[in-house]
Amino acid sequence: MKIKKSAKGRSAGMRSGSSGTINKIRAFNRYYTGLIGVLNKQFLNSHYSLPEARILYEINSAGKCTSRDIIEKMNIDAGYLSRILNNFSIKNLVKKMPDKKDRRVIYISLTVPGKKLYKKLTEAQVKRVYGLISGLGINERKKLVWHMEGIKRILWKKYSVK
Repeated sequence: MKIKKSAKGRSAGMRSGSSGTINKIRAFNRYYTGLIGVLNKQFLNSHYSLPEARILYEINSAGKCTSRDIIEKMNIDAGYLSRILNNFSIKNLVKKMPDKKDRRVIYISLTVPGKKLYKKLTEAQVKRVYGLISGLGINERKKLVWHMEGIKRILWKKYSVK
């Protein structure tokens, strides 16, 4: 999204008083991304990045899907996705199959090694999240989840990234 600057240096369309909200959101984003370890090149001490792990998740969840499906779910650049999928294909993590009726449509699914990697990354994520919440009481956990769902509800009204 391109943002136009006004004569005063403030982004065009930015309301007075928004800078405090923006700064708090940015500060939270910095805190949370550092806390969950997504800024490391290797996600969860694996040889894979967060986008790669998320792509495996999307393919696994769908069973089989197209590149377009992944792009719509993740809002990811088509060229970047293509490079990742080609790398996955070379590593035998995914298989690509043309549609029987329309050979231009290519379906993507996980291979057995791809499913094993997905399972390993999922287990590592579960362990990581458990480590974050294990010191919280049940009421704190409920409150945390309620606030996270609240963020999603508020933003979902305008942005439907899944």
